[in-house]
Amino acid sequence: MNFRGNRRQNNGMGLGSGGTCICPICHTTIPHRQGSPCYQEVCPNCGAKMSRSTGSGQTSNYSSSSTSTKRIAKIDIDTCIGCRKCISACPFGAIEMVNGKAHIIADKCRGCMVCTSSCPVQAIS
Repeated sequence: MNFRGNRRQNNGMGLGSGGTCICPICHTTIPHRQGSPCYQEVCPNCGAKMSRSTGSGQTSNYSSSSTSTKRIAKIDIDTCIGCRKCISACPFGAIEMVNGKAHIIADKCRGCMVCTSSCPVQAIS
């Protein structure tokens, strides 16, 4: 069986190097690189994690909304278990631990909300 031929056929299914990665914050686009998921790329403009563009102006990894008003993540400290996963997920270093609970640093938070999906107990909204 020829696996190389099968890989080439998959390029038309969105698994190849075509398309773009888009920033969910500032909407900067960069060419998609084969073998590197968009969420592992960093926006050259604002530093946020990139998303795969669907070609319709929407992103596939995040539900983006208008960026005209700054949205800041909120942490329910009663629900937070102090696992620190949100700290690792935040591309802006806007989360710190205070008394064993996550705390948002408001002037660093850019409202990307990447931290919300990293929280295993849904303590971030």
